[in-house]
Amino acid sequence: MRNAYWNAIWLSDQSFCAIVRAGQLHQWRLDEQFRPAAKLRMPISTGERQIIGSF
Repeated sequence: MRNAYWNAIWLSDQSFCAIVRAGQLHQWRLDEQFRPAAKLRMPISTGERQIIGSF
């Protein structure tokens, strides 16, 4: 894995964010505690099992 962190940006409904890693875009649902952040970086170990789809 080239990157130890995911780059996350909230989408308009603030219930999902777009995650970019190694050139691939994934759709994640994040925990409520992350909701206030407009952008964040989080370790891949956090919420990895929460992937609900990819596009």
